[in-house]
Amino acid sequence: MAEPARPFTPESLAEYWSCSAQHVRDLIRKGDLPAFRVGNLIRIRREDVVRYDQQQAEARERAAAQGALDVSQRPYTPEALAERWGCSHQHIRDMVRAGKLPAFRVGRLIRIRREDVEAFEQPATKGAPTEPPAPPRLPFVPPGLRKR
Repeated sequence: MAEPARPFTPESLAEYWSCSAQHVRDLIRKGDLPAFRVGNLIRIRREDVVRYDQQQAEARERAAAQGALDVSQRPYTPEALAERWGCSHQHIRDMVRAGKLPAFRVGRLIRIRREDVEAFEQPATKGAPTEPPAPPRLPFVPPGLRKR
């Protein structure tokens, strides 16, 4: 008779899934992944891992069928947009704060829609000059009226 498969520990399952052991423990704590204890030790049956993997694959398929956002549709983070534009993420945040770049918040996180980035990257008008406009002229002030 074949010996039953040894159960996973949170650490061995984390290595198998390429995630952290804390993530595995969080799944167990939330009840998403069944587990049992041997004394103080947590163990996860292989059948439960296979079942969880199948449920996750089915959920991904359903999300894709319902038109869930794929990576190409996700909004930019300030860090990702800064990498694209070759500037600092703080510069992107400053542009958002100044109202030069439309953005929205998810909780405390700033997100920039891809459409807004593409619109920002386009010239303001068709046939826009390729050179920047000349600086504005200062008004003429006679020498006797200048402040000192």
